[in-house]
Amino acid sequence: MMLDMSPGDRSMLEVASSDKHTDTFHLNTPPGSPNFRLWTQMVEMGWMVRLADLALPEGAPPITMTQFELTDAGKSAMPKLLADFGQYQKIHLQKMTEIFDGACLNFTKDYREQCAKSGATERDFQLMAAMTVARLITDSFAPQNCASVADNILAAAKRLIADRNRGKAN
Repeated sequence: MMLDMSPGDRSMLEVASSDKHTDTFHLNTPPGSPNFRLWTQMVEMGWMVRLADLALPEGAPPITMTQFELTDAGKSAMPKLLADFGQYQKIHLQKMTEIFDGACLNFTKDYREQCAKSGATERDFQLMAAMTVARLITDSFAPQNCASVADNILAAAKRLIADRNRGKAN
């Protein structure tokens, strides 16, 4: 569950567990969100309590916001949990960088070279790339998740291409 949290989400836990503030610090999130799932687990561990849902002002969209608060046990445990998670992330990032810099970049170079040598057209290139990604997804994920994984990969690829194009333009 920690993997689903953004750096901002984790910083909120840092603030909530710090002794720097004297007020009660409530953490709010919609039901079903990654934070909701993680914080519900923390309730089960005795690290948080779930409070009454947040009352939204009249005229606000009808959204339910749940409130949580760290317990004393949670405040004590949080610095070690966040430090351990930070170390895990550092090691994980190193491993993913090694995979990308090795296997992924080598594959893309070999793929481009083989396509060029064989006289593949742009359409051939696209079709084989699509078949490769589809095979990778179907070999790696449950059938019911394949379409959403493909959507997420496409969305991420579009963002990365846009970012790269902006970088070249500047």
